[in-house]
Amino acid sequence: MDLKELMEQRSAGAPSLDGLRMISVRARIVRRRRRLAASAVAAVAAVAVLVTGLIIGTPAHRSAPTPAATPSPRTINGFPEYASGARVIASGRQAYSAGPLTLTWTPTSTSNEITIFHSCSFHAPEGTQLFLKVKLNGRGFAGFSCSDGGDGSTGRWKVDEWSKYGVVLGTPATLTVTADKAATFRNGPTPGSSPIAVPDDAVIGVAVGESVAFDEYPLPPRPSVLPSLEIPVGTHHGDDLRNLDDDLFTSADDVTAPITRQIIWTGSFDLTMGSATPGILRATVDGVEVDTCSFWLYSQQSCGITLTAAGPDVGGTTFPGLREKAGQVVTLTITPEHVTGPWGVRVTPF
Repeated sequence: MDLKELMEQRSAGAPSLDGLRMISVRARIVRRRRRLAASAVAAVAAVAVLVTGLIIGTPAHRSAPTPAATPSPRTINGFPEYASGARVIASGRQAYSAGPLTLTWTPTSTSNEITIFHSCSFHAPEGTQLFLKVKLNGRGFAGFSCSDGGDGSTGRWKVDEWSKYGVVLGTPATLTVTADKAATFRNGPTPGSSPIAVPDDAVIGVAVGESVAFDEYPLPPRPSVLPSLEIPVGTHHGDDLRNLDDDLFTSADDVTAPITRQIIWTGSFDLTMGSATPGILRATVDGVEVDTCSFWLYSQQSCGITLTAAGPDVGGTTFPGLREKAGQVVTLTITPEHVTGPWGVRVTPF
């Protein structure tokens, strides 16, 4: 199921609690929009999560970088100039009552990877989420939800993946964002959701950011005490928490050293990587790269993918040569780049 189909589902009727949970899970495990769960929406953390997907490819550097100076809190149309490994190059913001928000920019040869940021502000009961549709050059592209004052990114894409949306380097491309519907979510003993009208005072923002090379990105200051490393259980594991410590592998004293484990390549796995410091973690199975996670903060961060040994991953990607190895023992390797503190990986079969 791609994001266009998800949005069509969302448009079919008022959002439900279970529906939002499924959409959130799907969004987190589609390979090309891999998630970085840096934070949850405080008001509705148990129900709706704003997922920040951070994927970026950079040159292989095994030594710790010398970061650029920490930037001033400069904003562009309310968006930080630098965020999630990208620099904002175009942005727009307007009232919901003004109709669809359009943003036009020209992808260039330096726009090899693009991050789309969004934000919302409105007055509504606590726990309200606004659902937004995104079109690219007039074609259904993606969707997201946000709370009052909430912001995040819909993910990172390679521009050459957008040819089906009519995107060509050097030619202007247009994003169109429309407020579709809204709902208020309840926590507590009787969780649920209730559809409401889109608040009249809603303001929507969208921005496009170009990827920045890791050693050129202005990282935040390193704290005197690093955050603890916490890597969540995979999305498919449910409440079965047996022997999960056996599935968690963390970095040794030398945080630049790879983690290598042999696993039986059968069934399906939730592969989740996490880091307490900025850096990049690359996962390979018998030398075939299956996932790359990038982290830009000193915080509890995680990112992952669901892999199926006998077929494509949940996002539909088939990794060359791996399907034929179903049932064999394979080598999983996680290679760190730029990290300066603890990191790890959780491999959860299901």
